[in-house]
Amino acid sequence: MKKRTVLAALIIIVSLAIYSQRGDIALRILPAAMEANLSTNKIEELGDGLHIGLCGAGGPMPAATRSGPCVVVVAAGKLFMLDAGSNGIRNMGRMGFDIGQIEGVFLTHFHSDHIDGLGELMLQRWAGSGSASPVPVHGPVGVEQVVAGFNAAYRLDQGYRTAHHGARDADGRAGHGADRAGG
Repeated sequence: MKKRTVLAALIIIVSLAIYSQRGDIALRILPAAMEANLSTNKIEELGDGLHIGLCGAGGPMPAATRSGPCVVVVAAGKLFMLDAGSNGIRNMGRMGFDIGQIEGVFLTHFHSDHIDGLGELMLQRWAGSGSASPVPVHGPVGVEQVVAGFNAAYRLDQGYRTAHHGARDADGRAGHGADRAGG
């Protein structure tokens, strides 16, 4: 009985010590994990063929366990995104895809739950993956207006992030990174 009590106390003390240092532990582990994740090429791992994954299947009403409508498509070794619902871009990252490799986004229609992640996609493609080229966005009539609206909405943030991360553009010259999405 005494050994069990001592063992239980020891487990609790070690657990509390680890918990209290979780931030430091994460900071030591995270860089290696990120490097390992970023060094893999999910598209190459999939091989030839047409590959489709759901990176979101929710609707317009908030749900803790669902992301907005979003489908990732890998065709002929190229990465595409169908609709840009909220949190879809983060799920693509969790699935192991490099957001900077997205060749194009196809919007089926302009319901808010199908486009509300477009701004984050544009931002993460640039700030998160280092891709300097705007992502082409295709969709029904009016897609240029939607993309222009997101570009306008994110323009101030873009300035802040350029000041923080540094300016870059497609040919490596200093630039302001305007219009992160294309129409």
